[in-house]
Amino acid sequence: MIPSLPYDGPGTLLAAALCLPLLLAPGAVFAQGLDAPGWAQARTRLDRMAVAALCSVAGLPVLLDLAGRFGSGPMLGLALALAAPGILILARRAPERTPPRVLALTALAVALHALFVVAMLVDWPVPGGAVQSLMALDYVKHAAATWAIAEAGTPPYNPAFLAPGEPASYYYFFYTLTAVIERAGFGLISGREASFGLAIWTGPLLFALARLVYAQARLAPPDPDAPRAEPWLVLLLLTTGLDLIGIAALGLLPRAGAGLAGFEQWNTPVDAWLTSALWVPHHVAALAAALVGLMALAAEHEAPPRLGRSLRRVVLAGLAFASLAGLSIYVALGLGAGLLLWLGRLVLLRHGASLARTAAAGLLALALAGSWLATIVRGRVLGGGPAPLAVEIRRFPLLDSLVPDDGPAQGLVDLLALPLSYGLEFGAFAVGAALFWRLEGRRGFTGELSVLLALCAGAALLVGSFVKSAVLFNDLGTRVMLFPQLALLLWTLAAIQRGLLQPGLRALVIPPRARDAFVACLAISLVGEVLGMVQFRRNATMTGQDVALLPFEREAWSWLAAHLPRGTVVQEHPRQDFDRALGYGLYGHFPSAVADHANALLFGGSEPAIRARIARLIPVFADTELPAGEAMAVSAAERIGILVITGRDPVFAAPAAWPRTIRPVYANPGVMVFAVPGPEAAR
Repeated sequence: MIPSLPYDGPGTLLAAALCLPLLLAPGAVFAQGLDAPGWAQARTRLDRMAVAALCSVAGLPVLLDLAGRFGSGPMLGLALALAAPGILILARRAPERTPPRVLALTALAVALHALFVVAMLVDWPVPGGAVQSLMALDYVKHAAATWAIAEAGTPPYNPAFLAPGEPASYYYFFYTLTAVIERAGFGLISGREASFGLAIWTGPLLFALARLVYAQARLAPPDPDAPRAEPWLVLLLLTTGLDLIGIAALGLLPRAGAGLAGFEQWNTPVDAWLTSALWVPHHVAALAAALVGLMALAAEHEAPPRLGRSLRRVVLAGLAFASLAGLSIYVALGLGAGLLLWLGRLVLLRHGASLARTAAAGLLALALAGSWLATIVRGRVLGGGPAPLAVEIRRFPLLDSLVPDDGPAQGLVDLLALPLSYGLEFGAFAVGAALFWRLEGRRGFTGELSVLLALCAGAALLVGSFVKSAVLFNDLGTRVMLFPQLALLLWTLAAIQRGLLQPGLRALVIPPRARDAFVACLAISLVGEVLGMVQFRRNATMTGQDVALLPFEREAWSWLAAHLPRGTVVQEHPRQDFDRALGYGLYGHFPSAVADHANALLFGGSEPAIRARIARLIPVFADTELPAGEAMAVSAAERIGILVITGRDPVFAAPAAWPRTIRPVYANPGVMVFAVPGPEAAR
């Protein structure tokens, strides 16, 4: 009989509820104390909450990292200390009341979004077993980093590769937020539920970011005849590129379509907004931190000189850029490239005050994030591994598959294909943005933030087109595209407000074909996004055996969590190449000797050491002739305290294999758990 499936919905919703006081309220302290752009202009309490949420993401992660150096308790204490005055600030009467209709629509939208996120992320029971979301491939990393920080503070150890005394070399700041939520749950919230819960707020955070940047950049002047921006912004955030066309074309090329894990993997991805918010909320949070810093610098650039306000906004920008670095190093690289262009502009304009403020913000960010940067330099640069970045023209598989192998010809094809690649990836946004600039020209630069937005978009396009990250995947090429995505989103929104879809509106003459092209791209994009979400939830990577085993695996990990002390090294079958181990991170809270090649490497493990350890441990799970004594000796040598053998391991069912010769400490029809005698089971 299959055991009942634990349900993550209640824990996820509890985690989401705790995010409001612990992770939103501190932002009100930053927003008011540091004069955040948009705070003084916020007319309603709902508007203040939106600015506070953005400022929390900008200021809290780096401060939690510094507090985490003393343990996870001080992290929770800092969050509580900032939350108390933040709640009082948000409770004050705003200049205006939120209209009841707006409040009701906002509450309904947030509730529907929360239910959607829960449905997309939690395990679903099905006849004969259970199905994980495809996004479990990344949430195992989110959950593992969360419980590692909640257990021991920062910097976390590498939960996927046992290296006593060596901290993880990874951008982990987002997980300081989820770790605070796990700690605040007092055992009622797991690492995965804390990650799911914060993901619920990533979509509203993205909406608040786009809305505030749109207003601060002044891309569309007030016009009572223009359509409201908010409904269109929601629709555009639910839109992707022309991935449907890319997938269809890829299906015609036999060599090109093999091994696609997700809907957007047909190309070097420019992920849909919804995909990014669900799958990689840490990169979306990084974009928010980057824009808070840029808004602070741009607002001060335009404001009359005032020393006290300038200092406060420099501190806000410094906090935001420090948090950004540890939220996503790839988004930080895009921002750095954009700021270099802006500094060049300031030099040409001889604007010494803005140069000094930007330099001061950068130095403050460097000082605040210095201890984290030291772990990155030691692990990635001085650790002797491969260079984390490499020069390469952005790949375009649609045409690459027609070229026999890597070489100059393929590089030339990729270079020539860049406009087509981006055209398909940006779709309706490319059309809308082109129409905006055709109509506005230089008038589109109505404020310094609009200039910064364009500079960061252009710089990120250059970086993403000719530089790649080389640790595992080309995450740089995907995540740095958040800057041009935001710019194109807002330019498209401005075009809509200026009459793109209203033929009779004055002051706009849009060619009918351009309007039709925009509508067609939008329709194709929406259909593609629906199909993509279905694919993520359906998760075709799971085999029938995986589906049948999942309830038993969850039950076994729950038993381990209830009976083992924290820090015990628990080992399941180590995965090679791009295959991921999931149980240790999602359902357990125990470090692995080596979970899998991918996450062990992402968290900073040495590639030769990872592959060597995997090679030593695989026979324990796969060699049906390995004696029990040798299996235990190999495991003890790697400091493993517990072995988890599942029905997919060859030794599980083999009558003469070592698991059948000794008694497990726990067993169910799909999993056997064995204690390893005598190892030093510690991190």
